[in-house]
Amino acid sequence: MAGQPPLADVRAGVYVLQRIDRQRFKVGWALEPLHRVQQLPEYRARQLDLAHSVVLWVPGRRRAEQIERALHKSLAPYRARVDHRQAGHSEWFDGQAHATALTLLTRMPADGSSGERPRPISITGGAPGEERRIPDVSCEEVWWALEDLWLRLAACCAVSVEVQGDVYQLVLGGFRYAISGAVGALRPRVFDVETYTWRWASQRGEFVRLLEYRNDDLVCTLTPFRRIGAWAEGADLVCQVRALLVRLQRLQVNESAHRR
Repeated sequence: MAGQPPLADVRAGVYVLQRIDRQRFKVGWALEPLHRVQQLPEYRARQLDLAHSVVLWVPGRRRAEQIERALHKSLAPYRARVDHRQAGHSEWFDGQAHATALTLLTRMPADGSSGERPRPISITGGAPGEERRIPDVSCEEVWWALEDLWLRLAACCAVSVEVQGDVYQLVLGGFRYAISGAVGALRPRVFDVETYTWRWASQRGEFVRLLEYRNDDLVCTLTPFRRIGAWAEGADLVCQVRALLVRLQRLQVNESAHRR
């Protein structure tokens, strides 16, 4: 229709939809998020908490789709099943990752290139929610905590290291269904993106760039060493990461020999 802006210029919203029971949440996008939500079976069943659901407005459908895909990829280990196959059924995630989803949403630049980060607001159109303040933490501090986590995991589950070119992956064997005992206690830290992320002033980085399941194993793909080396104290950090990976490999070899 003449006079209407092109679709790419119309703002769109990426939303994090909360259930009343906090067991699951949904990540999606829409040109009219509240209207979209009202079409869901969960809305008709009065299972949703709209007062604590938020939307991030961005300039255009393309950017909204990019952010939705990025969140879905990051939250993939938390994907939850629902009891219907209607539209949007694959966009639900376990409630324990809700805080992580909100943290990821607040980090998304509006247009994908500038540093401008709009604040999520209530999906009902009310006042903006309280801004989430993310404190600074150095890359050294994050690494020390991550090193401790991986050594703890190696003591209670099968941990192996795979290398393909300059890509290093830490593989946690059978992690998908390891939900009890010592491994179960460590699961929240493994799936929390803050475990791998440092930020100092305007700088930030992650030691792990991707978490994904391969059958029953969880694969942690590390940030390339060349990128870590560009951080402050990066050369020393690369040495520490390499040393730990060698140590983990030796622990696994020794464990395998002991079982024989």
